[in-house]
Amino acid sequence: MKKIGILLAAALTLVTLSACQAKQESALVPDEAVATPTAQETQAPTEQTPAENPTQAPEATPEVTPTEEPKKILPVDFNFDHGFTEGNEYVKVTALDENGNEVWSFEDEIGAGQYDAFRQIGQLDEVYALADQHAVIGLDVYSGEEAWRNEDMGFNAGGVLIGENGKVYSHGCEGSGLFVMGMDGKTIADVNELDPDLAWPFNMAWEDGKIILHFELNEKKTDSQDTILVIDPETLEVLETKQAS
Repeated sequence: MKKIGILLAAALTLVTLSACQAKQESALVPDEAVATPTAQETQAPTEQTPAENPTQAPEATPEVTPTEEPKKILPVDFNFDHGFTEGNEYVKVTALDENGNEVWSFEDEIGAGQYDAFRQIGQLDEVYALADQHAVIGLDVYSGEEAWRNEDMGFNAGGVLIGENGKVYSHGCEGSGLFVMGMDGKTIADVNELDPDLAWPFNMAWEDGKIILHFELNEKKTDSQDTILVIDPETLEVLETKQAS
């Protein structure tokens, strides 16, 4: 009996050792119910960005060659001409450069008559002023384009004179009238008669700050003489009447 008891104790010891060993192994090996994640599954998800357009070089901006403005040429001389077409008289002024080449020309049509037109031309700043019988006209000095036109005068316009005071003076073709306007073409004064005995004015100029106006005919004389009026440019008062020497 003692021998059988010893055998039973040994067998029980072996069973206990086997159970402990199995428990330790189960602790080291993961349970089959828990799946081991793969490398692909453990990788963190990445945000998908829309495909970017391939980098494009900016379009080349075409080179713009600066255009040079036409050189402005100031005329130094003028040719005056007139003729007839279909019963009407036309008048023309041609501006010339220092070499005698045409810079520009301006033409106007007027009623037929015996008076010369465009006999004088004056300049102030960038405007020329000239008279063509029925009007005084302002022209751009560089292009010859019409800037303004004044037809307010009560007589046929003759020559023109421009003063440093910014006024344009024009005498008549027959009597002793004097018409004044600004360089913008607006009327300032219209004197119909400076001297009732004088007629046929033909030249107007500056002398010592005064206007000198020549007349071919003096009704007080039986013969034609060159009579001169000296006129105040501001008041238009006749300061002196004299004969040309």
